[in-house]
This record gives sequence, C-alpha cells and structure tokens, in this order.
Amino acid sequence: MELKFKDMDGYDEVTVTKVNVEKGQNVKKGDNIIDAEADKASGSIIAEADGIVSKVLVKKGDTIKSGAVIIELGGEISDTKSSSSSSSAVIKPESPVASSKKIEQPAPTQQTGKVLSTPVVRVMARRLGIDIKQIKGSGREGKILKSDLLAYNQPVTSSDTSTTPINSTTTIAAATISSPGINVTKIESFGKVEHVPLSGIRKAVANQMSLSVYTAPHVSLMINVDAENLVQLRTILKEPAAQDPDGSAKLTFMPFFVKAVAKTLKEERFKLLNSTLNIANNEILIKKYYNIGMAADTEKGLVVPVIKTADQLSLFEIARQVNSLGDKARKGLLKGEEMQGGTFTITNFGSAGIEMGTPVINYPEVAILGLGMMQKKLVIVDGKIVEHKFFPLSLSIDHRVIDGAPAGYFLSRLKELLENPTLILA
Repeated sequence: MELKFKDMDGYDEVTVTKVNVEKGQNVKKGDNIIDAEADKASGSIIAEADGIVSKVLVKKGDTIKSGAVIIELGGEISDTKSSSSSSSAVIKPESPVASSKKIEQPAPTQQTGKVLSTPVVRVMARRLGIDIKQIKGSGREGKILKSDLLAYNQPVTSSDTSTTPINSTTTIAAATISSPGINVTKIESFGKVEHVPLSGIRKAVANQMSLSVYTAPHVSLMINVDAENLVQLRTILKEPAAQDPDGSAKLTFMPFFVKAVAKTLKEERFKLLNSTLNIANNEILIKKYYNIGMAADTEKGLVVPVIKTADQLSLFEIARQVNSLGDKARKGLLKGEEMQGGTFTITNFGSAGIEMGTPVINYPEVAILGLGMMQKKLVIVDGKIVEHKFFPLSLSIDHRVIDGAPAGYFLSRLKELLENPTLILA
C-alpha cells in the first residue's frame, strides 16, 4: 500500500527535514511520519492509514511534490482506514505546526462560479498579477496549486531578457533563482566547486527578494539617533521586566523599536507607510492594523515572524512576543500563521556588526526599517564634551507609493520618539 503526499496549505512542494519512521515500524492513523518545510514554514506530514512500514522512499533533504509516493506499508491495515477500497492512501499534512497531533482539514469543494484554491495560492496570484480564474488546476478536483501559478506565465528566457521589461504583472517568482546564462562547466573548469542544493527557505528568500527589487523601486534614507536616554530607560526597566510573572519579558532594544514604529505608523500623516499598492485595481490599500515583522537570521536562512496588533500591546507584552518568536525562529518551529499578515518590517543588521545598510522591502509591504550598530560618539552637551551612544536608522521605501519628504518626516518622528523614549510609553 502506497502512502502519497499531497499539497500542504497550498504548497505542492516541500522539503523533508526529518523522517520519523523506519522499515518494520508500526504506523497508526494520525502518526507524524515526516517533518517538512514549505517555504519558511515548518510542518508535519500525518498518516491517514494504519500499517507496517515496508519501505521508506524519502530521506532528509529530499524535495517531494504532490502525488509522490513517500512510504509503502505492508501487513494488515486497520479497518479505520478512510478508503478501504483504494490501493493507495493520501498523506494529509498538518497545517504547519510542530505538534504531532492530527488536525482535521475538510476536503475542498468546488463552488459554482468560484475557483478552488487555498488562501496562500490566491495571495500569491494577486502578488504576481495573475487572474486565477484563467488557470486550470492540477490538484484534486481541479484545485489550483502553486506549481500551476508558476507554470501559467513563465518568465522571459535568457535570449530575450535584454528586450523584455519586467513589471509588476510579470511572473518572476518561478525563475528568479534559475540564473539564466550560468555556464556550470566553465565555472568548474577553473577549480573545485561545491554544489549546495537550495533549501526551501533559501529558495523562498531568493524569490521574495527578487520579486521585491524588480517590482518596487527602492529609495533609502538614513538618520542618526542619540540613544543615551533610550539606554538609560532600558536599564531602569530591565529589573521590573525580569520580574515579569511568566519570566519571558527579557527586555532588549527591539521592543522599543516595535512600539515606536507602531505608534508612528498610526499617525494619519504616515498612513501610506502601512499600505500595499494594488496596481491591478489602481489603488493603495491602507491597512488599519499594525502588524510589525522582525527579520530574524537563522541557520536555515532569513525568516520574518510578525508581532500582531503591536499598537495595542504594552512594552512588556511586545517583549514577550519578541523573545518567543525569536526562539521559535532559531529552532525552526515557526508556524506559517506567525509569519503572515505583516504591514511593516524591522531588520537589525547592527547585531551583525554592520554600522549602516539599505534593507530590501518585504514585498508587498512598502517600507522597511533597518537598525545599524550602536556606537559611542563625542557630543557637546551644556558646553561640555561628553560621550553618548548613537545608532543609525535606514528606511527603504517603495517610491511608487511614498515620496522622499514624508519618508524623511517619518524618520524624524521616529528619532524624536527614540531620543525621548518616555513618549513611546505614553
């Protein structure tokens, strides 16, 4: 009996991170047999039938697509099997979570006049400017998968890239990492070359960054912030934070930045920085919610967990989420839902010892804030030369939506809040 993989929350291709069964092992319906990763989200593949493993056809690092046979079962199958008359069973992956318990997901049903797909696929279609109604799905019951989107409108080939412009409606996600024109044989002729397969996360990062840069015209602005008052306030609040009831409010500088950004975005004059350009309908979608993403560097690559409704949270509540999401990111345990819904992103390259940089917008957002390394500088205060700590802020904007002047005012307002941090808590 063959156990097959199907799509996972709209992802028809995943990478195996761990195989939890071996030949001869008993498998029961609902067991977590394989851990997998789809783009940047971790998930579990759950068995829908009982049996004894006779053959394992995948290993860690393998990429599996919808319909692929991953495990063969032998021996007597339990009567609880969902389709006793079938010679094969479909493995139903759990929505990306670390739990091994099965989460029931009702089978999709085609509705008259509506397209059968998942929210992930519909969002992706909107981002790529594709009319999903024009696509024929290859999934069960005609369900549209990610591969159908990518195959629908293949990007230009290397022979015509010089004459065909890339715009917001061009499908580039499918081939931005294909590197047309790369002559592998020639590269290898100069010396030894190590071939490292792209992980699911690395491919997702490559596609997302290319999509952002080719779609949104980036402009970056910088400003220096005197951090002396912020450092002092953090020192004062560290002790009460350490006494937090659940012990998870370790107070770094990031919660101050998240709180200051959310507070600034709520000001009417800066609403465009919390928006998305919907060029297909010639409109700007101004979001009335404030979900702040924080870019996190992990061993597997860049991920962006999101702090939801940051404007409604206290400093300590934000600190708890910063610590919790950061810990999950490092362990590779983030759920897909914990990386969705962001409206504005903060990235801290100062933690890597970088003084200043120009971050790439987390598309389809329209702005991203970069934090540079904190450094000591001599300044004159009340006629005396004293030493203060400073750090630079870098703001990259989508110039289709935001002009330089309002972006500059936004940075100036952030500087004001961070140099007078008690205003952040007001």
